[in-house]
Amino acid sequence: MSASSILELEGAIACCEDERWEPIPYWPHEASSCGRVRSVNRIDAAGRLLLGDILPQHPDRRPGKGYLYVTLRDGKRRRKAAVAVLVLEAHRELRPGPGYEACHNHGVRTDNHLSKLRWDTRKANRADRTRHELERTWTGGLNGKETRGKREEGRGPSCAVRGVTVTGSRNDQPENGCTPPDLRSVTSQAFQSAGRYMRRYTSRRAA
Repeated sequence: MSASSILELEGAIACCEDERWEPIPYWPHEASSCGRVRSVNRIDAAGRLLLGDILPQHPDRRPGKGYLYVTLRDGKRRRKAAVAVLVLEAHRELRPGPGYEACHNHGVRTDNHLSKLRWDTRKANRADRTRHELERTWTGGLNGKETRGKREEGRGPSCAVRGVTVTGSRNDQPENGCTPPDLRSVTSQAFQSAGRYMRRYTSRRAA
């Protein structure tokens, strides 16, 4: 617990066995190494005791997004921030520069474990995104699962995002839910069926 806390959070259940909490700079909040964010117990300007709690996480539902966000509150101050950014600020350092972004090393946008995150340049982040899209296209998704033509993008840890399910955007999915090898197989089967039909039709006309 950081020095800004007035009282320890009671009854807080650890997310992971080695979960660690560190303060988020300039805010009465903490981020864990497992991708959770909480407010800390503190005294407000009116002298009231405010009890800390785990903050709910909400996905960005804009097309092509899907990152998890929380809203930090401190009196009249508000800050809506990506969980990945807060985890890196608390456990690594503040954003190194204006061109740096929070990158997900393996492309799962809802997994904000510290070990899966890093600060890197926008160019490197875009290169990661391209590589992850190619992997999803040719392997059928990070989870290797296809369900009725819709692929789940890959969920973050249930401990960090309880009750939050984020599915991949339309642009993240192969067309018709098929990977190229599957599409070639379906096309081949269709041509074979058409050939058999034409042979039967031709033989009947000849008879």
